[in-house]
This record gives sequence, structure tokens and C-alpha cells, in this order.
Amino acid sequence: KLEQLEFCRNCIERNDVANSLCELIENHPTLCYIFLCDSFEEPEHSLDFIRAVIRNGNIRSLDLSGNAVRFSGDPSLPDWLATNPCLEILSLCYNYINDVDANCF
Repeated sequence: KLEQLEFCRNCIERNDVANSLCELIENHPTLCYIFLCDSFEEPEHSLDFIRAVIRNGNIRSLDLSGNAVRFSGDPSLPDWLATNPCLEILSLCYNYINDVDANCF
């Protein structure tokens, strides 16, 4: 029973690898803790990953520090944060979040 996924400091560049990781996270019913630090170089991969986390529905701790996280006005994460009773810890340190992204929160 997988409850925790740590995949830190791995460079995810290819779309097929990013998609496989998103599928794993989205479809794994017991996964609660995700640590994916310094892994995404492309903002679209990090946003796809965040959407997979949202679709999972069980995540209690999410660390996306040091990734190319940029929301560009996409409300997916802020909307999820406003309605998710499970999430206890969120880390978005060392990302590319700008004023537009911050306004989403």
C-alpha cells in the first residue's frame, strides 16, 4: 500500500514520463504524501502534475519546492485549496510564482 511518494531532484523532461507520473498519482487511492522537489523544468509539467494531485482527492501533504511552478492565472490550485479538507501541508518554495499567480490565492 503506497502512501508516500518521494521523487526529489529528478529531472522530468519528457512528456511521456510526466504523464506516467501524473497517472500514478491520479489513480493511486492510498497515496497521501507527495514530495516532488526540484524535478520539473517545464511549467506545463508542473501544472499537469498539480491537476493530477487535485483529481486524486486524498493528498494530505504536497511539496513542490524548486519546480517550475507557474499558474499563469490558472485557478486550479487556489480553487482546490479553498475546498480541500484533506490537505495539511503545502510547500511551493523556490518556484516561479509571480504577482499574477499570487493574486489567484
